[in-house]
Amino acid sequence: MQFAHIVPTRYLSETSGKAYHMALAHLVRSDFLYSVHFQVESRNGSYVLLDNGAFEDSMVGIDELVNVAEEIEATEMVLPDSIGDGKATVRAVTDALEYVVSRGHHKYHRLMAVAQGADLYEWSMCAEQLLDIPEIDTLGIPKKLLTDVGPNARARALQLVKNRLNGRKTHLLGCGENPAEPRRVNNEHPGVVRGVDSSIAYVYSVEYKRVREGLRPDYTIDFVEPATCDSRLLRVNMFEWEGIE
Repeated sequence: MQFAHIVPTRYLSETSGKAYHMALAHLVRSDFLYSVHFQVESRNGSYVLLDNGAFEDSMVGIDELVNVAEEIEATEMVLPDSIGDGKATVRAVTDALEYVVSRGHHKYHRLMAVAQGADLYEWSMCAEQLLDIPEIDTLGIPKKLLTDVGPNARARALQLVKNRLNGRKTHLLGCGENPAEPRRVNNEHPGVVRGVDSSIAYVYSVEYKRVREGLRPDYTIDFVEPATCDSRLLRVNMFEWEGIE
């Protein structure tokens, strides 16, 4: 399983050379240095996943998302979704695909669809419909399931659809209170989870804590006026999060 560390622009150098990245579309558009960083990483052979900004309440339109993906030469793009709403997500993905296919974008960049739902039943119904779409390369499993359903929700969700993946991989969007949760999902379903993204290493570092020191601190990353942290501690926390069991 690959780990993508989400950090403010001033700390992006700490992620340089990593094999797996997550770029936020609205920041690519507003921050030139942020955009250049991910373009360079992509050109150097790293896997660059472009998020649609829905979780940050900054989702961009599909035409803008495609332009951003082309700008940073993203490996994969997260199609629009509707947080917690399975039916609306299927509609959003279907509508977006019409534009993406008309542009031929699916021939050059991989596509991820994030299944949504207020409970595991709604989530699984959404996931199955998304997996019926041949253009979808990856299924996203949102962090929100952890708060709506419970601490083992993503492992349970994956169990429900694992036999429908047909060789496709999944990605865990975000990390909840327990930094070990993504690794445990991966251990329970080996070979199915391609990666996970989170700002969790930065969040711990801002609070002057180590990832191994307990549950996630109550801090939300601010990309406009980011808090400072010790770069050495950030590197330690990135390493610890990737290895925590």
